Amino acid sequence: MRIDAALRGRGPAVARDRRGNTAIIFASALVPLVGVAGVATDGLLGYLVRDRMQTSLDAAALAAGRVMTTDSWSADARRYFDANFQPGYMGTTITSFDVQPDAGRETLTARATASLPTRFMHLLGVDTTGIEVATVVARSNRSAELALVLDVTGSMRSGGKIDALKTAARDMLDFLYG
Repeated sequence: MRIDAALRGRGPAVARDRRGNTAIIFASALVPLVGVAGVATDGLLGYLVRDRMQTSLDAAALAAGRVMTTDSWSADARRYFDANFQPGYMGTTITSFDVQPDAGRETLTARATASLPTRFMHLLGVDTTGIEVATVVARSNRSAELALVLDVTGSMRSGGKIDALKTAARDMLDFLYG
C-alpha cells in the first residue's frame, strides 16, 4: 500500500492533529539553544584564558620594567610570560607578543594576542576566538633606606662564611640600587 493512498481522505484529520507540535518546536529551538550554550561556554573559556594572559603579561612587564636598563629586558619579559602562560594553555596559540619602551625608557607597554579554538561555536561556523591583552608599566625611582643586620659572630669565621656574607650583601646592594 502506498503512503499517498493511505493518507488520501485523511487530509483534514492530519491537518487538525497537534501531536507532533512539540517535536517541531523543539527542533526549531535547538539551533538557538546550542548557540546560547556555545556563547556561554566559549565565552567563559575565553574569559579564563584572557585572565591568565593578563596576569602573565603583567608579570612579564613588571620584570622587564625592573631591568629595562639592561640588554636582556626583552628576553626577560618573554621568559616571564612563557613561565606564567604555558604554550597551548586550553588549546591557545599565541599569535603575537610585543614589549616596547617609550623614548625615555620611563614607561613600558606590553601587548599579547592569542587564538582560542571554540568548543561549541564551531558548530555555528566560528572556529576561533581572538584574545588580546595589554598593560603599561611606569618606572619610578624612589629612594629607600636600608638597614642590614649581619651575623659577624665567631661562627661566621670558618669555611668562608664571612666572605660569602660580604659578597651577598654587595650583590643585594647592587641589585637594589644598581
